[in-house]
Amino acid sequence: RTGPRGLTRTVTCSCIRPDSLLPAGQVQVMVTTHSPQLVSSVSVENVVVIARDAEADNEDRAPIWSTKATALKGLGLTEPSVRKLDRYLSATRSALLFARHIVLVEGIAESILLPVLAAQKLEQSWRGNKDAEAGIAEGKRHLAATTYVAIDGVDFQPYLDVLLGGDARRVDSIVVITDGDPTKQGPLQGEARKLRLEERFRRHVDLGVLSVHRGETTLEADLFGAPGNESLLKAAFLELHPRSEEKWDSFIEGLGADSAERASAFAKAIRQVKGGIDIGKGDFAQLLAEATVLPDSKPISLPDYLEEAMCAILNGFLPVSEQLFDGEASEDTNGS
Repeated sequence: RTGPRGLTRTVTCSCIRPDSLLPAGQVQVMVTTHSPQLVSSVSVENVVVIARDAEADNEDRAPIWSTKATALKGLGLTEPSVRKLDRYLSATRSALLFARHIVLVEGIAESILLPVLAAQKLEQSWRGNKDAEAGIAEGKRHLAATTYVAIDGVDFQPYLDVLLGGDARRVDSIVVITDGDPTKQGPLQGEARKLRLEERFRRHVDLGVLSVHRGETTLEADLFGAPGNESLLKAAFLELHPRSEEKWDSFIEGLGADSAERASAFAKAIRQVKGGIDIGKGDFAQLLAEATVLPDSKPISLPDYLEEAMCAILNGFLPVSEQLFDGEASEDTNGS
């Protein structure tokens, strides 16, 4: 289906179906290095990704590079997955097929705020280190080459299938960050999601190519629960709703110091249709990001799962003491 015989069959069949939208007796092959517009105009079943791949030398673990081609049609994607990917891969999102370092997130708030948090983590980690200037400069180049992709949902599997499936992976690293999404009964839907992905892509997890990080509630609520962030989130809320300070103070009143309880209360408040805390996720994330670059601004305190996620995004570009992985994948990352 994906080799010369499949190509010949496509040509032959198109000759006898002139009224269809398939190629009418001819097959056009187009080669592009970085054209999301082109990729977004065809089905993933018609895309062949050519990417570098590395195998570690058994003696010194130095990567041996080669170039491999992967026909996405041959990855065994289900028909619903193909349709989902085709609908999703717009001109902007198709960048994931060209990226080497990818962060998959649920929505717009994460795609706005997480790059800022990664840059903050980089600066904090190198502070006081004798090699700080070189380390930060190299880390910034890596972050500039990292692509954040919001899938607008929680079904990460089709995107991981298309990036990691087949004999040769097409990326150096993927970090997945997802919400906890607790149910009314208590168990976290996000934990089940995390375990499913780790089981399906166990080899890539073991190599350090893929890491999955799960919060407790939602991004904004988990940040609210982290120590020291309340004033920052309040300022962002009041920027959106200048006359709602009383509502915020009323919500805060009675909250204890327990991070999990505070996060849970905030998650509930932002879900309320009436009387809740309306944050408008995209705008709220923009205001939080902007607050980090203001004079005398304080860094955003990170809950544990985001701390680990930032270390994964920056793996290979932090001081040795903070490296998350020490495996084969880290050999590949310096080719950003």
